[in-house]
Amino acid sequence: MKSPIFLKSLVIGFAILLIPSIAMMQWVTHSHPAYTASRDWIKQSPLAAKYLGDGIESGWWVTMRSSRHTLTANVEYAVSGSRGKGEALVSAKKQGDNWELHTIWYRPDDGRVVALFDRQR
Repeated sequence: MKSPIFLKSLVIGFAILLIPSIAMMQWVTHSHPAYTASRDWIKQSPLAAKYLGDGIESGWWVTMRSSRHTLTANVEYAVSGSRGKGEALVSAKKQGDNWELHTIWYRPDDGRVVALFDRQR
């Protein structure tokens, strides 16, 4: 049987490696143009304010799937305001040197999905 000191050291060592790795991944994601453009758009959108209210903020945890092959990014993150909270679902595509937003959906906690922005409409 392993000693408690060994197990404690193992857990601490794992945390020392894991926590900075997660923080670095979130830092990279928070600086991605698809995330920053959508976050800024939502904060300034009257339509988003209709559902979220004033003082719109984005959550800390961001999930992103990005493809260098198709030059696309799908981003999901929590959003909240004085009137409600939910999740932003974003699709973007790289055009030349810039990322263009294609869709921004808002999914409130009740599960329905609302289109806030759709480039094709």
